[in-house]
Amino acid sequence: VGAHVSILDTTIESNTSPASGGGIYVSNGTTSASLNTSRSTINNNTSVYGGGGIYFAGTAGAQIVNTTISGNSADHGGGVSYETPTNGAYFNLIYTTVARNHASGTGGGVYTTPADSSYQPDVATVAALIADNTATTYQDWDGSMTSTTSSLIEDASGVTNFGQLNGNNLFNYDPLLDPVLRSLGGATKVHRLLPGSVAIDQVNDLRDEDHRSVKRAQLGATDATLLDMGAYEESRLEAEIWQMASKTFSVTHTTVSNASYSNGQATNLQATAANQFVTYATPAALTNASYHVFVG
Repeated sequence: VGAHVSILDTTIESNTSPASGGGIYVSNGTTSASLNTSRSTINNNTSVYGGGGIYFAGTAGAQIVNTTISGNSADHGGGVSYETPTNGAYFNLIYTTVARNHASGTGGGVYTTPADSSYQPDVATVAALIADNTATTYQDWDGSMTSTTSSLIEDASGVTNFGQLNGNNLFNYDPLLDPVLRSLGGATKVHRLLPGSVAIDQVNDLRDEDHRSVKRAQLGATDATLLDMGAYEESRLEAEIWQMASKTFSVTHTTVSNASYSNGQATNLQATAANQFVTYATPAALTNASYHVFVG
């Protein structure tokens, strides 16, 4: 459709296409088309050809921000397929998680048409996280980029060109993503980063909120000024609540001082008896306030 579409706070799931674009299909008609998504989840959609989650082609452009693309499947580009781009087309993947998608052919997470004399894909990633996808070849990404900024691609073997490299990029790292989509506040579900993830506290940037409308940056590991890669912003406080929620109700509290509030100390709940909790004094880096923690 040659139109301009914005999708906000929306879940698109369990759709099937006999061609391309199981969840969303965008292509140019008589005029150029564009797609903008934010705080949305595109999950469990299927297409026969390209783009199980999202397919766009021609002069169409896509700005995918604070979005989770998960559990989709296709022949190529299980999560997203960006094909045969012409002048004016663009694909920007910004603070977005593309995970657990599948391609029976290539590019389990993302597929982009190879750059040649006919096609020059304009592809930019900013703090994107592409991981835990599967395919016959090139699990997470098949194709090239124009620029790559502070992004994580777990299997980068299919990237033919990263373009201009900016910030702190992580290639061929496991981000330790929760495999389950969960309701953790906000309108739609996300994959959380598990404690110890390399994607936590990696991005030097100014962004207001994550997929859930949680303020960025949070104290995720050791630095409350750095943002996390992907759609989800981890907080150490939230991670501790998750660990406590898995314990029994027969508890022993051990108070830990600010000076002991280190990365190692923050994950020592599992090092003691199953029913022992650690109560943390609020560290200087964490603003004194009332915090609402969502566990789903």
